[in-house]
Amino acid sequence: MRTRLGLIFASVLALAILVTGSLVSAQPKALVIAIPSEPSHIDPSDSMGVQHDLNYHIYRKLYTFTPEMTPEPDLVASDRVSSDQKTWTLELKRGITFFDGTPVNAAAVKYSIDRMLEPGRKAPMAILFRPIKEARVKGEYTIELETTEPFASLKNNLAHPNAGIISPKADKELGARFGRAPVSAGPYMVEEWVSGDKITLTRFPGYQGSKPYYDKLVFRIVPAAETRLAMVERNEAQVAIRMPPTFVKVANANSDLQLIRLEGTRLFYFWFNLEKPPLNDLRVRRALNLAVDRAAIIKSVALGSASPARSVMEKLISYSCPVGELEFNPDQARKLLQEAGAAGARLKIIASEGNHPLDRQVAEAVAGYLRDVGVVPELQLMSDVAAYTEAMGKREAHMGFVGWGGSTADPDQYFKRQLWGKISGKPWNFAGYNNPKVDALIDQGARTFPNAERAKIYCDAQRLAWNDWPWLILVRLDGIAFARADLTGIDVYVNSQAHVYTDTKPKGK
Repeated sequence: MRTRLGLIFASVLALAILVTGSLVSAQPKALVIAIPSEPSHIDPSDSMGVQHDLNYHIYRKLYTFTPEMTPEPDLVASDRVSSDQKTWTLELKRGITFFDGTPVNAAAVKYSIDRMLEPGRKAPMAILFRPIKEARVKGEYTIELETTEPFASLKNNLAHPNAGIISPKADKELGARFGRAPVSAGPYMVEEWVSGDKITLTRFPGYQGSKPYYDKLVFRIVPAAETRLAMVERNEAQVAIRMPPTFVKVANANSDLQLIRLEGTRLFYFWFNLEKPPLNDLRVRRALNLAVDRAAIIKSVALGSASPARSVMEKLISYSCPVGELEFNPDQARKLLQEAGAAGARLKIIASEGNHPLDRQVAEAVAGYLRDVGVVPELQLMSDVAAYTEAMGKREAHMGFVGWGGSTADPDQYFKRQLWGKISGKPWNFAGYNNPKVDALIDQGARTFPNAERAKIYCDAQRLAWNDWPWLILVRLDGIAFARADLTGIDVYVNSQAHVYTDTKPKGK
């Protein structure tokens, strides 16, 4: 009897182990990433905060970047350019579908481009497609893009994380809700969005590409950097991005963590509102640049994790050209302010808090230096990224903080987004900068395909803009993230500082 009961018990136990093992193996594999802020949407029409970290996983594009920011085909099977360099014919890969099952075809590409360029949408990222005069469907999988003139940077623009191709059907059905549940054809799609807490992406079973290891990516919204670090230390998150250098020593001392570091990935600056006195006076803008000790910021605030800026467009962008040195001369700053009648001027300054590592600390340091030379800074720190972007657009402040990475790796988008007179006063040329000579060089560079002439054009543009002092130019901050030491395959895209996890997995898997 005991033998029969023992056999029955052994059988039940074996079955339980088998069932339990099956349940364990069936549990979805999730990677948790702690991020500092929450985008208000992830519609490709605008780019904000850590949106790129999500976009790279959701959207497919005509081209995509390698981590070194070289554009390569994504949805495109083959391409050719006309002899006048103004018509691009793209043959698309076949058999690819959106999350909703509709086909990724030439009509969807045309719809995505036309949608971004709709005047009523006022999409800041329309600048990526603006060189396209017309998108024409030439066959189910053939799209023809005609540019207004030769445009050397088209592949870079089409590889941008905001150049995603979307489902026309889903966009029409979802309307304003599309930005919270976008439909493209990437490796992951939005499963759940809990405002203020997390955005969960789940693997798209119909993805045409290498299957990612993780079934889910959970982006936890954690503004406090020390909390993000603690989460990775406790393995509550496996990655923490946009971390300040203050935690580098702590992380290096923990064998369970790895440091992910990129040199000089983001230029910090304050734009000057060139329409507001006293900043419409070149002497004042020059004085405020002389007032700031950048070496001290690099040493004491960034703890060595930054580099001096030498241009309005730093070396993370191709064709960067060092055009000047940033001096620290508070006596000369006071003299220029006196000459301009700006001593004692009150300056309203807005800066983000938590959108970039050290943004608050750098802004507070700058405010202190400006106070030392005799102006009265009124610094407002804003942790809500959407509200901060809205405040920038109102241009009621004298100065606004920006951390810019240059996400196409090409100078055309970099200049046209920030220093092009045709968008003076609009995102992101909040300075209202408008120099016809610089505009002429920007336009010339856009139609000049890569050669020595293009390099000279952009060097000249950088030199002219530098001498106009449209910004209080600061430093290039390193990109820092922490991850669990047993992870491999985290790709970091240099210019946008986006972390991509399609190849990420535990070591040995």
